[in-house]
Amino acid sequence: MPTCIEDGYDPYDMCNNCNYSTYNAIPATGHTYSSSVTYPTCTKGGYTTYTCHCGRSYIDDYTDALGHDYQPVTTVLATCTQNGQATSKCSKCGDEHTVILYATGHHYSQYVTAPTCIKQGFTTYICDCGYSYKTSYVAALGHSFVNYVYNEDATTEQDGTETAKCERCDETDTRVKPGTKIHVHAYYETVTPPTCTNQGYTTYTCECGDTYNSAYVASLGHSFTNYVYNNDANADKDGTETAKCDRCDVTSTRTKPGTKLTPEAPDTSKTVISAPSGNRDINWRYRAHLVASAVNLPTGYHLAWFENNSNICDKADFTTGSLTSDKTYTVKIVDKAGKSVGADDKNVTVTLKVKNDFITKIISFFSRLFGGDVTEIR
Repeated sequence: MPTCIEDGYDPYDMCNNCNYSTYNAIPATGHTYSSSVTYPTCTKGGYTTYTCHCGRSYIDDYTDALGHDYQPVTTVLATCTQNGQATSKCSKCGDEHTVILYATGHHYSQYVTAPTCIKQGFTTYICDCGYSYKTSYVAALGHSFVNYVYNEDATTEQDGTETAKCERCDETDTRVKPGTKIHVHAYYETVTPPTCTNQGYTTYTCECGDTYNSAYVASLGHSFTNYVYNNDANADKDGTETAKCDRCDVTSTRTKPGTKLTPEAPDTSKTVISAPSGNRDINWRYRAHLVASAVNLPTGYHLAWFENNSNICDKADFTTGSLTSDKTYTVKIVDKAGKSVGADDKNVTVTLKVKNDFITKIISFFSRLFGGDVTEIR
């Protein structure tokens, strides 16, 4: 008979002598497979097994593993110091899987407690779980007593006290205030009499060192009575007289009225003054240069120019200002103080007549423009 892989034959004639026979070939039948499916699980893939009746088989049609479908079952939460765990179970195969939830460690909030006068300060660290600890200690500040106020409680037997309130709390401190013991003063008097410039007074001094001044008396002021003339008058001013104070060495010097010396009039009888005189013409806004001289001028005297009896130039050489109207000037004999002396008939007067017609003004304008506005009057 044929098999799955080998041909078969069918004999139809056999020799009786040699056993040779003839036959017809029957072809191999080939494999005939039946299939068996192995389904995938959470961890293993699936496949199909093909098996022939002859015993030959093979695997094919592979499929992927399905994978677990874990669902939470129990959870123990981790704390700050202890691990927790989470257990889950596969809904397909029942496999259980546990994951460790590690301790979280403490998470602190910080609270500072400041030191007080009598208690130390510190920092408190508090975790949400309730655990806490303290650190960063700071020494107590101690009381601060600064502004002591006297209690006005001294007696003649002992010093009084003073009290201060702490600057940071309500605590108070009271201590003895040295030197407040009540002392009954016993003063002796020392009189300082007044002087010409200083007031007088009485000094009261206690043996404890306390002292004060009282009973003030006004200063006397100087007393100048016996003035003596100093013989220092001259022709320009009165002389002086001096007196020494009746009580001190201060002196006073004052003018002694009526002692001014009367100067002797100078002899100008032979003095002759030479100077411009009469009426003289001068262009508008020109300046006049007037020069005077004298012979036999008394010693100590000189010439000066006057306008309206006022000494306007205390020397013989005089240049006027820019003239726009007629001006009259007189040269006189004067003393050192510039005061006119001598007879008026010795004086010389000149009147400057200003020419102010249009042509003259034009000429004056250009002359002044080039610095030629001074006219010598002789």
